[in-house]
Amino acid sequence: MHKRSMQGNRYTERIIRYIFYILLSATLLFFVLSWIQMPSERREKRQCEELRDGWCRILEDGSRVAVDVPGICEVSRGEEVVITTRLPEEITDDAVICFRTSKQDMDIYIDGQKRFEYSTENTRWFGRTSVSVYLFVPLSAQDSGKEIKVAFSSDSAYAGVVNTVYYGTEFGIWTRLISENAFLLFCAVIMMIFSVVSIVVSFVLYLLSGKKYYLDYLGCAVMLIAAWLLCQSPIRQLYFENVSLAGTMAHLVLLLLVFPISIYVNSVQKFRYSRFYMTLSVIALLNWLFSVVMIMSSYMLDSDVQYINLTMCVVLMTGIIITIAKDWKSGFIKDYRLSAIGMLGMTLMSILQIVKYADKESIVNGVFLCIGVIFIISMAMVESIKEFILTRRQQRALQREVNRKTLKIENLTYQAMMTLAQTIDAKDTYTKGHSTRVAEYSKMIAQKMGKDEDYQIAIYFMGLLHDIGKIGIKDEIISKSQGLTDEEFAMIKSHPVIGYDILKNMTEIENIEYGARWHHEKYDGTGYPDGIKGEEIPEYARIIAIADAYDAMASNRSYRKVMPQANIREEIMKGKGRQFDPLLVDIMVQLMDEDVNFDMRQKD
Repeated sequence: MHKRSMQGNRYTERIIRYIFYILLSATLLFFVLSWIQMPSERREKRQCEELRDGWCRILEDGSRVAVDVPGICEVSRGEEVVITTRLPEEITDDAVICFRTSKQDMDIYIDGQKRFEYSTENTRWFGRTSVSVYLFVPLSAQDSGKEIKVAFSSDSAYAGVVNTVYYGTEFGIWTRLISENAFLLFCAVIMMIFSVVSIVVSFVLYLLSGKKYYLDYLGCAVMLIAAWLLCQSPIRQLYFENVSLAGTMAHLVLLLLVFPISIYVNSVQKFRYSRFYMTLSVIALLNWLFSVVMIMSSYMLDSDVQYINLTMCVVLMTGIIITIAKDWKSGFIKDYRLSAIGMLGMTLMSILQIVKYADKESIVNGVFLCIGVIFIISMAMVESIKEFILTRRQQRALQREVNRKTLKIENLTYQAMMTLAQTIDAKDTYTKGHSTRVAEYSKMIAQKMGKDEDYQIAIYFMGLLHDIGKIGIKDEIISKSQGLTDEEFAMIKSHPVIGYDILKNMTEIENIEYGARWHHEKYDGTGYPDGIKGEEIPEYARIIAIADAYDAMASNRSYRKVMPQANIREEIMKGKGRQFDPLLVDIMVQLMDEDVNFDMRQKD
């Protein structure tokens, strides 16, 4: 019956799965067909085209020469460049023309009238050049076929750079620009997420293992690169109010990049090449200070000092390649094989990115850097987690071995203490098993008090050895069946101090000597050897005292037989607040009341 029910459930589940796949396919098909057939509801026009033809450069003598757009005009720093062309013959009122500046100030004239000007001289805090942005110049139908002139200049190596010129609607141009740069922004966001994850993973691994993995430094490096991509993005003006700040930050974060990478690689390589990485870090620090001063004083451009940083990055990457090669030759590479592969991949992508950065004809992008960063951080995280798992396995194996050895030692310690306790009890045939029973009763009291396992173990061993001082007392005195002389009684009363002196240097169990010295103290202060009272008596000793007294009454002695349980209960109650701790009396009486078969006594 049960088997038939299960078969029915599986059949129903299969039918539901098929229905789901059919509905999912139908939904996707509906979306595709609707995308193709349904008319657009968007009011904005998405027009965007490039204006490449008909551009000329107007020279100082008024002559004109054809120029390529995009392209480069041969000029010196600070020299003004003027280029011109004719606008399209049919322009709508919602049309714009879009220019991309490259650290240039730019003025735009239509039919001889200045229509637009761009300069960040009054909005930037540092530098001598305006930051690169897209400029959108509104057009109207009256501008159809008119001449447009663009005058630009820059006190930088980008003075003659002419970028692509776009014509269309602002919405259409932005749509194209965003689509061209969306992948880069996506990579930057992914890298930022990766960086945060790697920092969190490094922190968690440290908490779990107590070992520093340095993955957080790689995460910081990735975060800096992601920040650089966001600050250097061609469309950064969409999310930065002050684009000059973004341009400055793009260079500052790159100046910091050498530090976390050096620390991470040095740690992965077990600090074998600390001199190289630390020297490079010191140089990077000096370079950072120098560059910041130069940029903020406007003595040098951020792009000028950046080449120093690129040189340092090349030195770092060269050093990484050389040290990896040395470790491969010496066999150390096996300790960080995945990270080494990641570092080599990152180095290759970084070289390609530097080459791309040096190409002034292209708008800087970070695709190669994105690939390299995601590759290295993936390799590093996999290796760190793999190392953590291996370390945990080794720790567990070591802990098992330690536990085995500890258990063996504890067994030896227990056997040794049991032997001592039996030796003590053997001095008097009437006290055979006394120490073991006192230990057990003491542990039972501790359990009733809610003490933890460590406390219970400690009180048990204290109970076992509470009478160890009797080793120093002559056998004939201990086993004497008739009254003791004053001298003999004084010798008997010395056994707590003898026991204390024997146990005080034992370190296996903390305070084990307490039970031996003070188990004959009384709560009212009339006991021995020190005559202390109440809370002055250590709790361990107060527990053993009542357990010792109980067993003495519940055992055969040379001078009497086992007392009835009712009589023992009466004697214990008489000692409440006088001989014994009142709280412990209540617990002892509770144990006796629960012992309906009188098992807590010396067995025949």
